[in-house]
Amino acid sequence: HFDRSGALWIGTNFGGLNRFEPETGAFTAYRYDKANPQSLSSDSIRAIDEDQRGSIWSGTLGGGLNRLEPATGHITRYRHDPQNPASLSDDSIWSIHMDRSGVLWVGTFGGGLDRFDPARGTFTHYRERDGLASDRISSILEEGNADDPAAGNLWIATGRGLSKLDRDRRTFHTYT
Repeated sequence: HFDRSGALWIGTNFGGLNRFEPETGAFTAYRYDKANPQSLSSDSIRAIDEDQRGSIWSGTLGGGLNRLEPATGHITRYRHDPQNPASLSDDSIWSIHMDRSGVLWVGTFGGGLDRFDPARGTFTHYRERDGLASDRISSILEEGNADDPAAGNLWIATGRGLSKLDRDRRTFHTYT
């Protein structure tokens, strides 16, 4: 992922999250440290995106979701908690999409689609029982441009077909 400053963020399988500065050729590595709860939650990064404030979000294989503040290096972890229904639905993240209105969408490998509420730090879950083709999400794309009446609808690729989320109605149409 290229961020707004031009830095390249690289997710690795076991090497964590790396930031490359093309102008200087310098790398900065962010890694999991068992002793540090403000480190990455896992070194296996599957998805990266950036929010409107410049925070870098990374989804991991089994470690949940991380928000990194590049200016400070501060990392906040979001994990599935079986005792908290508003937590992340699954700790394996395969896709992340920051939509044009600033909403973060998280595609999990078993917990369906999650919508993040930054004010509360909570997640709303969309699952097969809500009309999603499968709870295993592989990618998320937003439809149209700002002038398009369908703009903002999400297309979600799953293990069992393609689902379109009408964000205004909060309904799915599935194609198999």
